[in-house]
Amino acid sequence: MSRKLLVLCMAALMAMAALVAGCGGEQKAAESEKVLKVGVNADFAPFEFQDENGKEYQGFDMDLIRAVGEEMGYKVEINNVNFDGLIPALEAGNIDVCISGMTINEERKQKVNFSDPYYKSGLSIIVAKDNDSIKKFEDLKGKKVAVQIGTTSAAEVKKIEGVEVKEFNSSADTFMELRAKGVDAVVNDRPV
Repeated sequence: MSRKLLVLCMAALMAMAALVAGCGGEQKAAESEKVLKVGVNADFAPFEFQDENGKEYQGFDMDLIRAVGEEMGYKVEINNVNFDGLIPALEAGNIDVCISGMTINEERKQKVNFSDPYYKSGLSIIVAKDNDSIKKFEDLKGKKVAVQIGTTSAAEVKKIEGVEVKEFNSSADTFMELRAKGVDAVVNDRPV
């Protein structure tokens, strides 16, 4: 084999090696993209909800977590989870963090770490327009009340004697039950 042909073959091999290494580098870059898996219950407007097309997650919490992800250099992946499944999903490692208008309480603090609070809320009682008999929590005694499963609302209403509690997967379902006259009231967070 001539020296010229040997140099040409070596140059071709080096070019191919560089090309393959370049392709591998791109693949490694794509594989190394950092993703922050976020759990939300997208039924808590104005904090988290889906747009009219049901494709994009919007709200204060969504803007906040996207800003946090950007600051950290992570791509944010939103996962819509039933509210009562957020902490179990976090414990199982299915998500890295959840942001979903969650009240900090002792039971939850035993399972997960919380950020500093960034919004102070409270509970509200929602009734039909023509209902003048329910004005405060004591008035719920002997009534049917809809709440979302796993929420502070559910825990607080269950403390009231004589209340028939009906639990639903979403706050929207609680409001539909009120509209259908299946309950006398809904208890939910004030902003909702």
